[in-house]
Amino acid sequence: MKLYVMTIITVSVLGGIVSAMLPKDNSGLKKQVNFVIGLICAIALLSPVVSIAKNAGALTGEIEKAINSLEVKDSISQGNKIIIESGTEQISKGVTEAIISKYGFDTENVSVSLTVNDDKIEAIVLEKITVTLKNEATWTDGNKVKQYVEGLVGCPVQIIKI
Repeated sequence: MKLYVMTIITVSVLGGIVSAMLPKDNSGLKKQVNFVIGLICAIALLSPVVSIAKNAGALTGEIEKAINSLEVKDSISQGNKIIIESGTEQISKGVTEAIISKYGFDTENVSVSLTVNDDKIEAIVLEKITVTLKNEATWTDGNKVKQYVEGLVGCPVQIIKI
């Protein structure tokens, strides 16, 4: 700012000195010189605007780089993925515990896997649940387990007996 003010003062003083040195009888030359001095003063006054305009393109580029580096969409989709994985894990655990509690199976004889619709961001949408029954759990009627889980969760259930 100090340099800017000093430049304006210097240009004005030099313009005044040059204007004062011109002979008064030749008014055409004096008008032209005063016009040029006025242009130089105007350029000195507008120099900050010119430098801002020159730097605006670089500033815009830097802003775009900063915005792109945030990768907001990737962050949101990564966050949604973590939430969906955590939610499906909890649902799977809850369904497994419900089956074990209802039918008295051992923990190692029941496993539950979920298929979810990844297109939904607002909620976890279950497309299918697969219940795998092992060992003595296979002696139970699979249709009863299927009906129980479908009533519990409200989505299609597949029973696999191993």
